[in-house]
Amino acid sequence: MVPIPGGFGWSSAAGRAGSGSGQPVSIAPIRRRTHVSCVDEQPAGGDPPPPATDPAQVSAARAAHPAGDVTSVMPAIDETSTTRVVFSDSTVPADYAMAVFADPYTAEIRGQVQTFGQWLGVRAWIDDLHRNLHLGAFDRNYSELAASWMWIVVLGGISLWLGRRRADRRLRRVFLPDTSKRGAPVTCRGTPRPVSGSRSACSCCPPRV
Repeated sequence: MVPIPGGFGWSSAAGRAGSGSGQPVSIAPIRRRTHVSCVDEQPAGGDPPPPATDPAQVSAARAAHPAGDVTSVMPAIDETSTTRVVFSDSTVPADYAMAVFADPYTAEIRGQVQTFGQWLGVRAWIDDLHRNLHLGAFDRNYSELAASWMWIVVLGGISLWLGRRRADRRLRRVFLPDTSKRGAPVTCRGTPRPVSGSRSACSCCPPRV
């Protein structure tokens, strides 16, 4: 079996809270080429032998991994790739499976790697981090519950924003003079309160000389 590193070494919570799990997802294809090319790719050179039959490749994969059932077979897409035979496996984490890679020409087994959906190695680890922080069903259910309340939070924020705008307009009408009409005398929108010793109509307007 070919050992595949599980991740970058930081905790799942720090990965999402710090830089966001979406950023590791974007660079995962580069890491994947480094870590799993030894099993899902093979060098091209010379004339390859006639391809082995699919049953022969599946039988070889079954011999290398006798536990579990075959859930899918992904044939090689070109002369430099291998055939992937995916098995259910009770020994791997939940939502994972075991992928066995076979040489499409000789049916020789190139390695076995845990797979999360279609992803392998580091990309599988990051994708699982992005989905549930490696906390399993608890975080998945928590995320779905939080997402179901998102529209309520958005509507609440909009209502608070609109209410604040209305309050700002009311304060402007109370404390600032009305200059919306050109040529009209400046009048105060506040409550008129005569000031002793001045000719001003209210306390917020300057005295007229």
